[in-house]
Amino acid sequence: MSLGIYAPNAKGKSSLIDAVEFFFSTHGSLRRLGERRSGTQAGPDALEHVLAEEKQIAPRVILKFRQGKDELGDERKVSRPPSPIPKSGQTILELCKHDFIIRGHDLRRFVENQTPEDRYKEVSGWFGLTPLLVVQKNLRTLRRRVKELAESDRIVALRVDELKRATKNAINAWSEADVVSWVNQFVLAPLDKKLTIKKLDSGDDGYLEVVKRKTAEADSLGLTALNQLETAAKAVFEQLAKGEVGSLTEFENACIARKAAEAAEVKERAKAQGTAFNRLLKNSDAKPNHAT
Repeated sequence: MSLGIYAPNAKGKSSLIDAVEFFFSTHGSLRRLGERRSGTQAGPDALEHVLAEEKQIAPRVILKFRQGKDELGDERKVSRPPSPIPKSGQTILELCKHDFIIRGHDLRRFVENQTPEDRYKEVSGWFGLTPLLVVQKNLRTLRRRVKELAESDRIVALRVDELKRATKNAINAWSEADVVSWVNQFVLAPLDKKLTIKKLDSGDDGYLEVVKRKTAEADSLGLTALNQLETAAKAVFEQLAKGEVGSLTEFENACIARKAAEAAEVKERAKAQGTAFNRLLKNSDAKPNHAT
């Protein structure tokens, strides 16, 4: 909610706002008067009404606040030394996010004398968003730095040097057409003279064909299976490093059991063969051949 107070000069606008500001002032004074007494009689002394002492009136400010059925309010006397800020005033201040009093001269300064950036900073301060300004400032600085690097001749020169090394000084300045021509002549032609690229783009037909052939060759040579085996072996070693050897131990035990079973099978076969031979020999002794 916002409340604007308008009236001709000398009708009490400033006095009314002074009363509200004084009620919430930590030092019992006004910003426009200063917190300490000086040669101009500013400070708490300047708050008293010019006729208050003559009429034996003790100046004070009474403010009451209501929210629903709840009511909160206090009075604050204008005295020397300044009376402490009322409890209700402290409670209201703790709930406020920004300064809720804007005088006419402050508004003119805000509208007429400040740049849009200065106004943005001030409004951000009212709502406690100053940390956001710091983040935005850092982002602007980073964006400016990135732009400077992107446009820097040093970075361009570095990329050109890399291009020179890659092409063995065949290309000394950046040109997509020259790079495409060099790749077609010295990289693709030795593999397949019909295979070419037209532009440096991952969607280029020639590039897609190179990727397709690379995948097919890897599969034909078993590189895909080797890569899978390498991944599996790496996982086993990582498992050992972590002390997780459950599946590996089970595999080793199964191998040992298989070897034991194979040895037992050989032994039993030998026994069976020996028994059969002995039986055959015995039968041949018991029944001699009477051939004539």
